[in-house]
Amino acid sequence: MITKCLFCGRDTTNCKSVEHIIPESLGNIELILPKGVVCDKCNNYFANEIESKVLSIQSFKDLCFFEFIPNKKGRLKHTSFLVCGEECKADWGIVDGKAALLLGASPTTIKALLEQKPELIISRGITLDDKNYSYEISRFLYKIAIEYYVFLLLQLEENKDADCFIYEEEFNKIIDFVRKGNRNKNYFVYNSTIENEFMPFKDNGTIKLGFFMKNDDLIFEINLFGTKFSINISNPIYNK
Repeated sequence: MITKCLFCGRDTTNCKSVEHIIPESLGNIELILPKGVVCDKCNNYFANEIESKVLSIQSFKDLCFFEFIPNKKGRLKHTSFLVCGEECKADWGIVDGKAALLLGASPTTIKALLEQKPELIISRGITLDDKNYSYEISRFLYKIAIEYYVFLLLQLEENKDADCFIYEEEFNKIIDFVRKGNRNKNYFVYNSTIENEFMPFKDNGTIKLGFFMKNDDLIFEINLFGTKFSINISNPIYNK
């Protein structure tokens, strides 16, 4: 039985929460660390200070909107569209028993739509790697990487009943960065590529993640609906 938090080392004997490696608000219901691996305090901290900040980035909100991914309370996120020059709030709703896209538009915009139906309302893709939030995204990625690494460790029978969190110095640096961050918002470098451009109402795939070796370095990759992020676990480098 695991009785020590992998991030802070706090005793977790009486902790009650499991840890979602990828947020539940991104549709994850399978990749979960059992009770005792991450303490309740760290769990709550990550939810408020890392995950919620990434999920509040507009591109991630749009992703959840178009993928019909509800939040923990079962509610779908809203977004906005530019319609006839006006930014209009968009929500999912039920009209006559069927799912419908609801736009909050002004009378002027509604009149314009009625007089001349547009050929295209939605014309943008989604870029998940918002450079304005590199610090938040970096902590988010490295948290997932560390937790998924431990998740794989726990699949091995010999690790299921022991505190097996003994890492090299680089891992401890990552754990410290995820757990505490820093005031200057310096972040560990990550790379991102667009594998498949995300488009609304299209089949954009799912989430895939894993590790591989490159030049003796351990690399973690995660593909979020077409955007692939990769980070160097063995040799994390700060962007200053």
